[in-house]
Amino acid sequence: MPNGIYVDELSSLISGAVDRVAKELPVYYIIQDNKIIHECAARASVTLREYNMSGEGEEQDDPARPVALPNFFKEAGHYAYWIARLKPLRLVNFTMISETLNRLNIEHDRDALQQQMQKTRRRDLLLLLNEYAAYYVAKAIIYRSEARLFEMTTASLTKPEAEAQAVEFQRLRKRASERAVGLSTYLLRSLRYDTHSPNSLALLLEVLLGSGYPFPQTEP
Repeated sequence: MPNGIYVDELSSLISGAVDRVAKELPVYYIIQDNKIIHECAARASVTLREYNMSGEGEEQDDPARPVALPNFFKEAGHYAYWIARLKPLRLVNFTMISETLNRLNIEHDRDALQQQMQKTRRRDLLLLLNEYAAYYVAKAIIYRSEARLFEMTTASLTKPEAEAQAVEFQRLRKRASERAVGLSTYLLRSLRYDTHSPNSLALLLEVLLGSGYPFPQTEP
């Protein structure tokens, strides 16, 4: 993602997070505010440019000079920072709707709603909804960027060399994924309760989500 991600793509990624959360919180309706998502994308684009990480406005005058690849951990950190800060998602409890229906004397199955309440598995997501969305987007950026960079950096290798590197990359990626699962709750709580800058968050994401594969990535 050398030029950041567009609003539609960011909205789509956040929708993916919403779908995941909806399975855990069946009696909550999640409202996705697209105006705030647009603001998240706009502010991330600005702060990425300030850190010269977005690649916008840069031109490659010398074909012999290697292209400076964007630091996708910083990209993930900036988007996660603004999502966690601006909070584009909010929850509406169906039981609140039930109370409103009662006041209006509208018939509905209140017992069914109460039964669904008991099925809510991850109640921590009630408080950490936007932090989960930030984590989900950051993870998608990092995983997708690493896969793309791996293809780029092994394109010139022989088939046996590329296959050997693929085995190593998948091993590192699997180890990182397992680590991410174990530490995801820590990261969500840190996003909510600790103070981060976009770049300090990028460092944290690199530690928790990065595969550690030695990509030939350079800082502009």
